Amino acid sequence: AGFSQSRTPRSSAQLTESGYRRIPAAPRPATMGNTCCGMREMTSTKNVTLGGGALWNQDVVIPFGIKESIKEIPIGTVCCFDNKSKKKTLIKQMASADIGYTAKRMADDFMPRIGVVMDSTGYVSPIHLGSSSALRAQDLECISLISKEENTYVATSSLGVTHVFQLNYSTAGCFNYGILTADHISQGQLPVPPEESTVLGSLNQCNIEATAVFKDSLGVTRMFWCGRGGLRTGRSWTMQAPFMPVTGRVEETMIDHGYFANVTSQPKWRVCTAIVIEVEAHQTHFYFSSTYDGMDDGRELDLTGDQTNLNNKRVFKSVIAKTSYPLGITSILATLHGVKIEALMKVENAMGKVTHLVLGSDDEDLGSLLGVMDVHKPMNTTFVNLGLASETKTFITRDKWGTSGMAPAGVFAFDLVKQGSF
Repeated sequence: AGFSQSRTPRSSAQLTESGYRRIPAAPRPATMGNTCCGMREMTSTKNVTLGGGALWNQDVVIPFGIKESIKEIPIGTVCCFDNKSKKKTLIKQMASADIGYTAKRMADDFMPRIGVVMDSTGYVSPIHLGSSSALRAQDLECISLISKEENTYVATSSLGVTHVFQLNYSTAGCFNYGILTADHISQGQLPVPPEESTVLGSLNQCNIEATAVFKDSLGVTRMFWCGRGGLRTGRSWTMQAPFMPVTGRVEETMIDHGYFANVTSQPKWRVCTAIVIEVEAHQTHFYFSSTYDGMDDGRELDLTGDQTNLNNKRVFKSVIAKTSYPLGITSILATLHGVKIEALMKVENAMGKVTHLVLGSDDEDLGSLLGVMDVHKPMNTTFVNLGLASETKTFITRDKWGTSGMAPAGVFAFDLVKQGSF
C-alpha cells in the first residue's frame, strides 16, 4: 500500500491515474527567507510559490471507511463552522414583514460557530456563551491556536475578518456541570490584494479559506493566509506577516507576498482550502488541502447515501499535499473522493515532528466527517461521522456541522477531563 518516496515524477505531458498533471516548480528565489542576526528565517514565503513541483508519492484514491469511533481522535480539538447569519436589520425586517423572523433569529443564535470535539465518535459540543465576536461571525473558514497555556485562538472569516478569543472553563457547579465560554480579545482585518474586496457581495469579493498562526524559526508569532482560488484559477496569492493577537491584525509593513500553484493543474479545483505549517531547524513543511466541488458543475448529492456513496464520490474530491522549503518540492500524500476537506490539524510526536493530520470535511447537506491520516501511511486513513454524531446529541441538523477549521486543544481540556465532561 503505497507511500513511496522514490517515485519518479511523470512528464508534464502525462496524466496520473487520478488525472493530475505535474506542475513545474516555480523558479526558486536567490535567497529563501529574511536574514536576522546572521540567521536565515526559513519560514518566509516572500516570492515563493507553494504547491509547485509535485511528486506523486500517493496517486491512488484512498478507499476510506466511516467508523463509529476512532481512538486517535484528539479530544478537545476546537472546530469552527462556516454558518452564515440569518439575522436581518430592523429596516429589512419591517420591509419584508417576515413573520418567521423571530424563529430564524433564535435558530441563528444556536447554529454552531465554535465547538469542541468531546469524544471519539466526533461529537462536537457547540459553544454559545461568551462575549467573543466569533460566536456571531459570518462564514468562519479557519481557526488557529495562539497559546495553549492561555487557551487563546483566532478564527477568520472568508472576508479576512479575524476574531481573537479565549476559551474559559468555569468549575463544575450546578448539576456537576462546568461551563465553557468564548471571551472576546480583539477583532481585526487581514489585508487582501488590491484587485480583491473585503466587502460582502461585491463582484471581486475575496475568499480566504486557509490561515495558519505559527512561530517562525526566530520565535516570532506569524499569520499565513491565502486566497482560496477556484474556477478558472491557475494559481492564487499568499501573504504572511507578524501577527498581533491584542489587535487581531498583522504588521502590514512586513508582509511577505507569494503565490500558490494549483497542485492538480485542473482549473475547477480550489487551490487551497486548509493549511498547517511545520517549522524545523533547516526546512519548513506546508501541509495543505485542495478540493473539487462538483456542485459548482451542477452535480447533485445523493442524500440517501453518505460520503462513501459512488455518486457522492463524483461530487466531492480532495487532495492532501505537502510543500517543503527550501527544496521547493511538493508531495501529494493522499487523494480522497467523496469528501471536501476544508480543515486540517497537525498531530506531533514528542520531538515536534508531524506524524498525523486530522482531516475535517464540509460536505454540505451530507454534513461532516472527521478523520485521522498517518502522513507516512495515508492508506490507513479512516473517518467518523462528526455531523451525524453531533446532530444526534444536539438536535442541530448535520448540514450545519460543515467543519471549516480545526485547532489543537488548550489546557482547558485538562479541566474538562478532570470534571468528567469527556
